[in-house]
Amino acid sequence: MSLFGLVPLSGDDTNPELNEGELLRYLAESIWYLTELLPGEGVRWDPIDSSTAEATVEFGGATATLKFYFTDEDEVSKVHAGQRPWSGNMSLMSC
Repeated sequence: MSLFGLVPLSGDDTNPELNEGELLRYLAESIWYLTELLPGEGVRWDPIDSSTAEATVEFGGATATLKFYFTDEDEVSKVHAGQRPWSGNMSLMSC
């Protein structure tokens, strides 16, 4: 990860676990920038069932897969990482 592609902010080429964790966070936070989740951006989608799919991204020799759960309205309701388990629940707030 770098600032403006110039200044390294994080990452460690010698630590694949750290790099995988960064990719998982990238995938999870990409729900706020949906175009980042398009296959053309390097994300591979594998359907599991009608409301669940796995997204996989590779970068710098690291690979990360995150499971996405969708509502009936096709909105992301939850993400889940499997190897070092953690989850994030999403909900829309109305004002």
